[in-house]
Amino acid sequence: MRKLPVLLAFFAVVCGAADWLNYGGDPQHSGWQKRGKSIQPGNVGELKLLWKRTLDNQSKGLNSLTAPVMLGPIITHRGVKELVFVGGASDNIFAVDADLGRVFWKRHIDSDAAGEGCGSGLTATPVLAPPPPGTKIREDDEGTTPMRPFYIVASDGVLHTIRPADGVDMAPAQRFLPPHANPSALNLWGKVVYTTTSHGCRGVPDGVWSIDTANPEAKATFEAMPGASGGVSIGLEGTIYHGGVAPIPFPWKGRELAAGQGGLTVPGAVSGLATWVDPNGARWIYAAGDGKIAAFRVVEKSGAVTLAPDWVSRDLGSPLAPVIQNGVVFALDSGEKSGHAVLYALDAHTGKQLYSSGDAVTSVVHSSALAIANGHICFGTADNTLYCFGFPIEI
Repeated sequence: MRKLPVLLAFFAVVCGAADWLNYGGDPQHSGWQKRGKSIQPGNVGELKLLWKRTLDNQSKGLNSLTAPVMLGPIITHRGVKELVFVGGASDNIFAVDADLGRVFWKRHIDSDAAGEGCGSGLTATPVLAPPPPGTKIREDDEGTTPMRPFYIVASDGVLHTIRPADGVDMAPAQRFLPPHANPSALNLWGKVVYTTTSHGCRGVPDGVWSIDTANPEAKATFEAMPGASGGVSIGLEGTIYHGGVAPIPFPWKGRELAAGQGGLTVPGAVSGLATWVDPNGARWIYAAGDGKIAAFRVVEKSGAVTLAPDWVSRDLGSPLAPVIQNGVVFALDSGEKSGHAVLYALDAHTGKQLYSSGDAVTSVVHSSALAIANGHICFGTADNTLYCFGFPIEI
């Protein structure tokens, strides 16, 4: 891991009015939606499938749709909208109305990088820029949020800076990666975009890449790191973390710790991590692995900080990285064992199951993950369908 200048630290702690900026929701990949009050343990059992939309996209191997990112509500030429953005493997970008499930706009990026196999297609989850410093943010699910760009890498390795309202480039495109390098989820610190490449696709070594979007002439930097995959997480002062599953940094009594490394490593095969602080001030870590979600509390005794096991869910199939809001842990079974994905909601303190989507989802999940904002829980499936769960709008 390495550290960036402290002067950029404010970007890590400012998050829009229930936006979901990237894979994991924030630069730390915490999986914690800190804003919005609509979803609670007492009502999560009433969730419904609000809509599903099959998008005009062709899969490339196991790559279909990326994990979504979510912005809004924002003011657009067609009124105030909350938008869900998702990348498609065949170099498509979609903006979908979160309330109506309608495609708001679609853009196809012309790429000269045709091909199949390892790393083919658009593979990296986009990243949204956070609100500018000083933005007043409401704690509820109402109000608008400032519009700012999101970044996406096409299959030819070119980075695009996209305007959310209409999908138009807001800045010159930049050469970032070799074609079909198999980049993972993008992350952003200040004006610098990060990703990792993995599996040696097209001969590109494993490692961490970065590029300064503020300088159109900037060249990408690369640091070889065997085993790097899944993108990077970024600490509160700019430390870059990476791994098969990137550690999740968090503050602890005036210092920064990271779940997933050192004495805070979760045992066993872990496919995803998340963290939150409950109303009593307890720091929790949640880990997906071995078919279950395991919960740990961060505890300190005689100066040593460790993870104390608390509860383990029942078998959930093949759960992906969980996300948390208001004491509810959402876990998405990818469906590798059952043949279709299932969305679960668990009590964050006990692991009790509060909700299951049952047979509502008809395909598996390969390249997507959960996103949650403004009462919407969204993800994409292998058949290029975007699903969104929440509470129906009362009219």
